[in-house]
Amino acid sequence: MITVKEIDTKIKELTEECKRIPDSHAKPKKRRIAFLRNVRLYIETNPRPEFIQSEIERLKTTISIIDDRFYEWIDGKSGSNLKNQWRSLNNYQHLKKQLRTLKFIA
Repeated sequence: MITVKEIDTKIKELTEECKRIPDSHAKPKKRRIAFLRNVRLYIETNPRPEFIQSEIERLKTTISIIDDRFYEWIDGKSGSNLKNQWRSLNNYQHLKKQLRTLKFIA
């Protein structure tokens, strides 16, 4: 599992890189810094590896259920971007972000 010290080192490196490059190229690095800060907050709570794995499995199951139930929800509905509406109703992006963060930690 990744440590707080490793996260701090990566954040410091990316911050230094952002200072040396133009703003247009720094945007992806700034997003990565925000992601790492989120990971750091999570790691500071000292989660058990078993808990992280169980949360990963729970999120995978939830995402799978959301995807499977889309076709039941779509019956009788019309319009564009129905899949985006369905995912918005179910906080799909938030779940994916949580999953990505937990996978990074594990």
